[in-house]
Amino acid sequence: MKNLKKMKLFTLLAIATFLLAGCYPQAAVIWSHDGQHGAVLTKNEIYLCDSQGKLSTESLKYSGAVAWSPNSDDLYYVQPLMINSWKEAAKYVDAKKQAELIALAKDALAKLQPESLKDDKNNPFAKFEPEDTILMLLYLKDNQADELKTKLDAKTLQGIAKAKAQLNQLFVCKNCNTAQPQLILSTFMNIENLKISPNGKAVEFSKSGKTLYVCDMKGRVSLIAQNAAILPDWTSDGNTLIYSSTNNGGIQPPRLTYTQDKKSWRINTSDEIYDVSGGNMSYEYKNGKFSAIGHNVTIISSTSGNKLLAETFIYVYDQNNSAASSTPSDKLQLGSIKKVKIFDERGEMFKKFPDATELAGIVFHDTCKIRCLKNGWIIFSSVPLSVPATTQEMPQSQSLFAITPELPSTIINIIPKETQRQMGSINWDTFQMSPDQTRIAVLSNDKSVKILNLKTSNIQIVQPPLAGLDAPVLPTWQNNENLCILTCKESADEKVYMVDLWSNGSRKTISTGWPKIIMQGIVDKYRSNKSAAPVKAAIKSAETEIHMNMKSCAKATTQPTAKKCPAKVIHMKSYIKPANPTTQPAEKNHTTEIHMSGSYISTNQLAVD
Repeated sequence: MKNLKKMKLFTLLAIATFLLAGCYPQAAVIWSHDGQHGAVLTKNEIYLCDSQGKLSTESLKYSGAVAWSPNSDDLYYVQPLMINSWKEAAKYVDAKKQAELIALAKDALAKLQPESLKDDKNNPFAKFEPEDTILMLLYLKDNQADELKTKLDAKTLQGIAKAKAQLNQLFVCKNCNTAQPQLILSTFMNIENLKISPNGKAVEFSKSGKTLYVCDMKGRVSLIAQNAAILPDWTSDGNTLIYSSTNNGGIQPPRLTYTQDKKSWRINTSDEIYDVSGGNMSYEYKNGKFSAIGHNVTIISSTSGNKLLAETFIYVYDQNNSAASSTPSDKLQLGSIKKVKIFDERGEMFKKFPDATELAGIVFHDTCKIRCLKNGWIIFSSVPLSVPATTQEMPQSQSLFAITPELPSTIINIIPKETQRQMGSINWDTFQMSPDQTRIAVLSNDKSVKILNLKTSNIQIVQPPLAGLDAPVLPTWQNNENLCILTCKESADEKVYMVDLWSNGSRKTISTGWPKIIMQGIVDKYRSNKSAAPVKAAIKSAETEIHMNMKSCAKATTQPTAKKCPAKVIHMKSYIKPANPTTQPAEKNHTTEIHMSGSYISTNQLAVD
């Protein structure tokens, strides 16, 4: 029995490890559906290019979310706007929400104590969404400053004084006209992973990687699902959204507190104390099952209804720690592939969406990718888990599966075992289907790029791992033949990165004429701040050179203003500042930390250098 429990713990941890590994990779170029336009993505800006790589001279600021319209003419993107006052923020919040936030802010202020920001147990802001928290702080610093001074220390007050809310604005450039983008939506929610419906009537996006929304072209936003994966897809008619989510609807498992005598655990949702001094123990409680396995504690939390298992959380505790301390490790969740109708038979968006229909049960992970094919097949990435099973039968990797109209009650594993073995260790969440839906480009876990022919099972290695990058680069299809990848030529002196189009073993570089500073902006997306340090000197040198150009240009004019200088020089100067990932001003660092702090703000996050 003891060995079986150890095997169970090991298996769950192993599965959770490869399901919870890192953020979703980013592409260097996102191509329109017809392959005639590309959105070249640097760390902070978008440039457009044609099919041959000819680059636009103008750029758009963006915050990571980009998508093309079904007709390939229109570019959708999200642009951030930082706001540091309640008066300005209130312009983007309706009257009802304003009144709610003000009431909540005053209530939180009344409960605020000097030490209460240090942990979420006593923090009056802990229960709010991050975007609501920052708006409440803006209100308090602008309208309740005197009372704040009586409750918080000087460093915390300085941090709050610098707090900024990020307004995310969804724009569309019709016919690729970057000079006149049209505003669709302004929201303080974090917008990620845009997906335009094939009928062109709605935009799906995720908020902070956990909640799905749909927005129509008039900016009306509707909630689809919570605790959902970030990569859903529309059916080919554009009327239905296919997505994956957990089965618990947001219910969290209880926390455990190790009692002072270090012999028992208390579940914070129960009055009962569970004695674990005798070794391996198992108890039933109202929300699930509690098991103590030596120093490891496993909680299996189930929901009401017909869901047998909603979430499995594995907590590892050190018995030498203090009573309330704990170190949660990986978690494994069960979920479903679901479909929900967004538009009715008249093509109108439902005011209240019908209940979602479950199509398949899965081991949930937040980067589960779904793609709907033209023939009605639904392809998704998951783990082929079937229990009970021996250790030899337990899955060692992900795979791709299909739900088909012909056999709706059968799940098909579309990657044969032998093909899976030949492919090696693959991150199937990154699969990119070719436009004709015959080939799949995918990233290996070593960050190399491979292509699998679905008809012949032929495997081609397109790109080995790139040197000098911390994050993998997502390949994208330009058309049925060309796969767009980032490549590198390495010499003793330097690494030169390029954007190539790969086609059946041949390559064409499309970034030959692109300014080095733009290529650097692309590469910076895949580097951590630490690994980006060696390019700091080169960027500073380029900035100095352009600054000198600006000064010499000003001397040559009767009125030394920037308007008299060449447009290219001015444009490059405006680009360089956000391109440097290693020398952000202290204020900007604090602003980002305050905004991205999650459900609560700590005094450490608000400290001022």
